[in-house]
Amino acid sequence: MVIAFLLVIALALRAVSGLAYFIGHPVLIAVHQHRPLELVSLGLMYAAGVELAYMLFTPGPDEAIAPVILGLSSTILLIVSDGSENWKDAIIVPLLTASVAGLFLVRERYEKQSEKIKAREAKLKLREQRSEQHGVDAPVFDSIGPESAYP
Repeated sequence: MVIAFLLVIALALRAVSGLAYFIGHPVLIAVHQHRPLELVSLGLMYAAGVELAYMLFTPGPDEAIAPVILGLSSTILLIVSDGSENWKDAIIVPLLTASVAGLFLVRERYEKQSEKIKAREAKLKLREQRSEQHGVDAPVFDSIGPESAYP
């Protein structure tokens, strides 16, 4: 949130930075030297770094995918904001875009697997509760049919 606030301030300063050379303030001159898309991409890179540092302390690798997607997207934005017509940029941008698409697919797959695991854990918990209530391996009726309380 702080990074977004600083980014908005930097873009507002960029909007009025035409006055930078008349005023002579060094911050306005420094902001004026960067293109708006470059400022946005740098802000997104800082946000991705902070988010990745936070996500490294959470369980599971699927939380670390979102900051990597954000970092790659900000890299694409930085390359595009350059405005140069370079053959390397013509190769790098589609490759980065394909990698972002691949990471979205990986994240979707992890989310589906985590939903299946949560459903399986809830089902096992329900079976344990029913077996504790009845004191025996009571059959559990679900959408598949009768099953024993323990797999």
